Amino acid sequence: MCSTVQGDALLCAAAVCYLGAFPPPRRQELLEKWQDLLAGRRVPLGPDDMRRALEQELPCPGPAPTTPGPPLLPVHPDFSLLALLSCEREQRAWDRDRKPQDPASRQAAALLHAAARICPRRWPLLLDPDQQALTWLSTVPRAKDDEACANPDMRLETAEPSSAAEPPEQTLQVLSAMDPGLEESLRAAAGSGLPVLLLHAEKSPGSPILQRLLQKEAGPELAPGEAVQMLPSFRLYLSTSLPLHTLGQEMERALLPSLNVVDLSLGEGALEELLLEELLLVECHEAQSHWRRLELSVLQVEDELACAEEELIQLISAPEQALLETEAFLPMVQLLDTQVEMLRSSHEHLCSLRRGHRAIREQYRPAARLGAALHQALRQVCRLHPLYRCSATAGLAAARRGLLVTRWGGTRRQEALEARVMELRRALARALLTYAQPGLWERHELLLALLGAVALQRLDGHVSSLAWLAFCQGLRAPTATRLLPLPPGAPPCPAWVDAKAWEECGRLEALPGFQGLQAALAGKAAAWQEYLRLPCTMVGPAPAPSHAGLGSFQRALLWRVLRPGQLCSVAADLAACLMGRPRAEAAAHSAATLYDHSQSHVPILFLTPLPGTAAATAHPLHWIQQMARQQHREGKVMVVTLGAPDCLQRVGEALGTCARRGHWLVLDNCHLQTHWPPAMLAPLQQLLGISQGPAKLAAVAAKGKKLHPKFRLWLIADARLPCPLPGALRQSVVTVCCETPIDLQGALLRVHSLAQDQQAWRVQPERGLPLLALHAALLHRQHYGRRAQAAHYFWTEAELFAGLRAQERLSQVVSNPEEALQELAGSIFYGGHILDVGDAAVVQTLSQQCLSQDPHLPPARGVQTLCAAVAGTTALGGSSEEQLADPQAQMQQLVGAAAPALCGLPDGLQEQELERRSQALLADLLRSQALWLPHPRLPHSGQHESLGPLVQQGLEMVRELEAALQQCLPCGLQCPPPRPLLRFLLDEAGNLAALLRQVGMDLRCTQQQLQGMPCAAPRCTAVLRALGRDRLPRVWLRHTPTGPQHPGAWLETLRSRGQLLCSYLGAGTGPPAPLYHLAAFQHPRRLLLALLQDTARAENQSLEQLHLSPQVLPSCVSRHSHRSGLLLGGLELRNAWWDEDMARLQATHSTQPCPLPLVWVQALRKASQLPGAGTLLPQYHCPIYVGLAQQPTCLKSHRAVLHLALPCAMPPALCMQHRLHIVSVLP
Repeated sequence: MCSTVQGDALLCAAAVCYLGAFPPPRRQELLEKWQDLLAGRRVPLGPDDMRRALEQELPCPGPAPTTPGPPLLPVHPDFSLLALLSCEREQRAWDRDRKPQDPASRQAAALLHAAARICPRRWPLLLDPDQQALTWLSTVPRAKDDEACANPDMRLETAEPSSAAEPPEQTLQVLSAMDPGLEESLRAAAGSGLPVLLLHAEKSPGSPILQRLLQKEAGPELAPGEAVQMLPSFRLYLSTSLPLHTLGQEMERALLPSLNVVDLSLGEGALEELLLEELLLVECHEAQSHWRRLELSVLQVEDELACAEEELIQLISAPEQALLETEAFLPMVQLLDTQVEMLRSSHEHLCSLRRGHRAIREQYRPAARLGAALHQALRQVCRLHPLYRCSATAGLAAARRGLLVTRWGGTRRQEALEARVMELRRALARALLTYAQPGLWERHELLLALLGAVALQRLDGHVSSLAWLAFCQGLRAPTATRLLPLPPGAPPCPAWVDAKAWEECGRLEALPGFQGLQAALAGKAAAWQEYLRLPCTMVGPAPAPSHAGLGSFQRALLWRVLRPGQLCSVAADLAACLMGRPRAEAAAHSAATLYDHSQSHVPILFLTPLPGTAAATAHPLHWIQQMARQQHREGKVMVVTLGAPDCLQRVGEALGTCARRGHWLVLDNCHLQTHWPPAMLAPLQQLLGISQGPAKLAAVAAKGKKLHPKFRLWLIADARLPCPLPGALRQSVVTVCCETPIDLQGALLRVHSLAQDQQAWRVQPERGLPLLALHAALLHRQHYGRRAQAAHYFWTEAELFAGLRAQERLSQVVSNPEEALQELAGSIFYGGHILDVGDAAVVQTLSQQCLSQDPHLPPARGVQTLCAAVAGTTALGGSSEEQLADPQAQMQQLVGAAAPALCGLPDGLQEQELERRSQALLADLLRSQALWLPHPRLPHSGQHESLGPLVQQGLEMVRELEAALQQCLPCGLQCPPPRPLLRFLLDEAGNLAALLRQVGMDLRCTQQQLQGMPCAAPRCTAVLRALGRDRLPRVWLRHTPTGPQHPGAWLETLRSRGQLLCSYLGAGTGPPAPLYHLAAFQHPRRLLLALLQDTARAENQSLEQLHLSPQVLPSCVSRHSHRSGLLLGGLELRNAWWDEDMARLQATHSTQPCPLPLVWVQALRKASQLPGAGTLLPQYHCPIYVGLAQQPTCLKSHRAVLHLALPCAMPPALCMQHRLHIVSVLP
């Protein structure tokens, strides 16, 4: 034992100084790595190490480990930080006070007390989101007993045996940083030597007394009457409910190094014990009471046994005289020995009774363990936004409500108890997820469901730490590639598998259950491809017999590797398979549900998306007014808009009035109030009891300020970052996220709930269903972004309500109300503020088809299917008799996969949208796990290594193109002047040459800076900074008609443009006519203008008499036969398919672009027409844009270079709604 004193002491000192701020899992991981380091093993000290998981779960991953060297310092093999920082008597006192018993909480408490004793220059800063500081500081030991509490041997000499049961002599003073008399209270406590707990330390003012106390110094007077006397027994504990990563934003950065941060948040084990208490109180209250009495009896016997043993030891070790010569020695020893034996017998009997009761308790533990795991998953999701809250108190209250609903009164048979435990698990999961859902964005709800499902699998032993790291990070991380070599003799990668996914499958074979995966994929390719095309990712086993036994999470991991674009579907299916339907059934916000979350002293914060985003939704003021009508508070809602000049005065006046009279106060646009002065913040905190701490202090501070029970405070702010709300207010509000649901079914349900409150809807709801379908379709189309429309539009409930009122009024005043409503909806309500011609035309056609009784489209196609489904006149998968009459039931039957077609969009967009959402889900998953990933920014040496080759390649490309253009450009003046087409090509070449000269200068300056020669020019500095971040410099963006690109890709684009221009200049003076790519030009419209000018000069016509006539050529026609006009190539059709045999547009389910044959463009007189241009089919004037391959194109109408009339087998209105377009790309 003595040989390990130094190593044990070093680990204890390091833990006290450094580990307090970390959460329990990372704290334990780092502590174990420190032990390995002292044992002489070479281990990476960073947390979240995949190497450690591999070594723990796999037999021999990678190369053989190196032989450990001699130990640096020996450490006790059974090293326990808690045993060294605390003692058994203190542990029993904590048990008696019903403090958390899990090892993580006890370890944090031991670190807290040790930090206050050992670190003389740093006061503790407690991260306390669960209000545990009072729990652990309520029995602060006296200063003279510090050594005794840490050292049992010394305690026997200085303390009485019963001193642990006595109340502490010191009284903890609880203060708040916002208290007006903070300085006087601190001075008095420091002079009296009393410990102080300072709540909300992030809002502590710059008080000189507090600054002096934080320095642990008692110095001379700072000012007359400002003397600070600090006794040695004084202690200062600072507390905050903010998480660790936000301390730098809320607190003074210079203050943080002088504090010792300790995380007191409840761990998963503590939450499990609390939930188990709640379960037993509901299920078997009497047994729980008996358990508590039994626990107290065991603790009392253990205290008496310890006292008897200590008394016996003291009697034997008395050195005053010979023990055997004392007459009372032997009887006393016999008496004490008999007492110890009796106590041990009693202790053993009580422990046997406790084991019986523990067996009963353990039967309910699986339900408590699941609830704790779900709450831990919610904590992980809360890392994604500063306004997310995860209070253990609120979570326990939600669990208690869910358990009370399912109170059980049946018999206690074993089979009934097992079924009851399963029912309790479902009730806890439903209650916790329902409690968390309103405060999360919808995309984070899916992440919470995924984490909950994984937590359930982990509790059942089906998910290892290595498998979870592989799911989050993948097996392409450097550590995994080094430690998991590819299996020898692996078959070649099949064509249908991505090369990176194939490599990851090879490393996946090292995990249990995946052996032989590559051979199975290569041997049964058809079966695997069919399996990976299933609409549900959790249906059936894997096709290979060797992998048919894969569990749910293992199949999800397989899908995540082979089909990363389906991660959203995998998460939803895994959650539904393991937890039923973890998310709430109703997607619409209910006014009654929202009101249930409110209390008179708890504000509700409505968080709205940023304007212009796809999730923009109805203004929360509508829901507040709807709740006011339901709660009979009409006319008692006061709205104050922050950011106005007089808002401070209005808030102060309205707050007191509304609080006394029970009115509702709405503070709108809270994000515009960038600074919250004390004059505004102090009344809010004082009224709501934010800064008062315990209820006793709140009652004293709020004396004379009565809070009406019907008073409500509502806050409205958008989701911009950083969050403008102050930290103290941020931690006290209940957040409700307001956004348009992502799926069409949720959007319909939301719109339906909004319309219920309108008088026009209540009169004839069936007449408003088409307008409701139109509103939901327009909202849902916005989620597809640039692939569906040119811009986002802020449509709210105002357009829907205006349409309902107009519909009721038009039926009374006009003879054709249907056509009038179509025109109003398409041109005024929804299309009045649309500037883009294409988007306006889409809104107009959707309005006509939704609101018309005689649609132009067949009933089974487009948005008409949505209208029919909502109205219940047709079925999406059954007969009309099977359809329910309730419109809400019709909406719930809509299939999510058909959402694009129901909104007038091509079906293929669903796959692209799913891939985008899957990428966002994976990014959120990594952020929620707080994995220790390397910083994305490279160090300076890394920038040298990455930028050097790029800059060198760019300079070589510039020199090559400049030389080629120099040869193509004519020398001297030409006579006669060049034709317009040649002049256009020369202008484009000159502009490109000027751009190349500037790019060359920028790259040469960047190369010099990388070599160590600084440059003070702002342009050069900006170019270097942008290239270092792998972004295109702003000074180059104006020369990118196709949109932003990565620097390397943009340089390749310049190369392609230069090569094409050289070929055009070589063939521009005579036959044959070259094949032009519009993407090769900086100004492609000028090419068409040059064609008009050439034709006008040749035919001696004015430009006004000519027009461009483009035509798609058949594939069999040679391009050399068209010597006049222009031939355009490199065109690809998107959102449709071109049938070359029938020469018409066809609908398609594929997301891949369709190559278009050559397009022949001629300049003709306006009265003439190309031969064969007439057709009986309807034509769609398809716009042609300049863009990039496999990239979405901006669909703004003013960016269209040309419109091409194409015959189409589908209605032109549907083509317009699909946003069919042609993109010119470089070869």
